[in-house]
Order: sequence, then C-alpha cells, then structure tokens
Amino acid sequence: ALLLYPNPARDVLTVELQHAPSFGRQIAVAVYSLTGQKLLEQPAKLATETATFTLSTTQLPDGLYLVEIRADDRIAHKKVMIRK
Repeated sequence: ALLLYPNPARDVLTVELQHAPSFGRQIAVAVYSLTGQKLLEQPAKLATETATFTLSTTQLPDGLYLVEIRADDRIAHKKVMIRK
C-alpha cells in the first residue's frame, strides 16, 4: 500500500510504502504535475517491510500533484494536494 501524509501537504510530504519488498530493492519516488511534467525525483533503497521517505515540497506551488513509486516493472500512483 502507498500512503501519503499529510494530505494536503505544506512543506514536507511523507511517502510510506507498505509491503515494500514486493516492489524490489531499488525504487524511485517522483512527483508529477497533472499535465505530466516531472517536478521532483528521489531514488531510494529498500531495507525493511515498510519504507518511509520524506520529500520537500517547498518549491511546489499550491495545487494537485501525482506521486509515483516505480520499481522494476511495478508502478503505484497517488494524488496529493499542496496547500501553503
């Protein structure tokens, strides 16, 4: 499961990936605008059953975004609102 909090986010977004080993060891967390433009990307390595990452959203203007977790051939998406 993919959890994003807080939602809406202000300056920091926490991304929690539960059952992380099913995604593989190397993953990438990316944030996209609704028009498909990649705005942030952060590679990560998984070491536990639940992986937690924080992303700084200070440079993103208010709006709705799509967070993507990609690992090998698996992809998960979730929407998040940024409101400052």
